[in-house]
Amino acid sequence: HLHNGRPLESIKIVNEAGSMGAPLMFIDDLKFLAQLAAGNLDAPEVQGHGDAGALIPFSRQIPRLLLKGETEAAMQLALPILDDPETSDWSAMILAAILGDRERANLHASRIDARPGSTITLTNASLVCACGAHFDLEATPNLKARMDVAGFDWPPPTAIKYPAKDW
Repeated sequence: HLHNGRPLESIKIVNEAGSMGAPLMFIDDLKFLAQLAAGNLDAPEVQGHGDAGALIPFSRQIPRLLLKGETEAAMQLALPILDDPETSDWSAMILAAILGDRERANLHASRIDARPGSTITLTNASLVCACGAHFDLEATPNLKARMDVAGFDWPPPTAIKYPAKDW
């Protein structure tokens, strides 16, 4: 529902499944993304920085600040992460995409594309980004070839439109 334009419905379904005892991974992350997609930037689910081991690999306040138009504050939180050589390509790719840094997102995507398991890694990132194409498909020739053979569409659906991301 999140990627089909009904973000608040996804929260309702997750809450219902949880009340029935269904073990769901990344519930807080889903609720966070759904509230962002719905434009509820001050909802309780979007407060705080997120938990260690969360699906979102950086402070939740970065996407929230970007959507609130507080780009400079978001950049202050993001740059130390992007400049850290220990930051994974996956995290840096997603972060660069929501910041609108297409060149950096493509760089990290191409690094991932050269590794085993890249197709799963790259396509799963679209769920975390929720921002559609988080890199140019041409930057990932291995993924592009697999997408062509499978007949899959690109780009992925866009649930959250970040102001600085223009692709």
